[in-house]
Amino acid sequence: MEKYHGKSTEQIIQKLMPDSVRSSVVMVWVVINFMILTPFLFPPTFTIYLYIILPFLLTANIWGVWVFFCKPNEPRLVHILYNGFMGITFSFGSFIVIQKIAYTFIKIETPLFLIVTFLLY
Repeated sequence: MEKYHGKSTEQIIQKLMPDSVRSSVVMVWVVINFMILTPFLFPPTFTIYLYIILPFLLTANIWGVWVFFCKPNEPRLVHILYNGFMGITFSFGSFIVIQKIAYTFIKIETPLFLIVTFLLY
């Protein structure tokens, strides 16, 4: 913490943000899209689960392109909001993927699984 001693928060954010912004957008494009969309490649592909998560992923990717190219060297609230939205999207997407795997591949037929996992979520 000595390297930040005596500096204001704005100076610290300016130093940390440019690499963080671009790396978080690349992480979204590579890791999160791969992890969320891979289970939807297996049949049945176009189910209700895909229609639930697709708007969130499209919003995240379009917003990511804008954040990636729109002045990433300036610390802005948009970058922090984008990272928060990505955390929520990945969390909700993982929940939806678990539901698809449970009901489609494992053939769970009771709504109790959905209720219990939603309460644990």
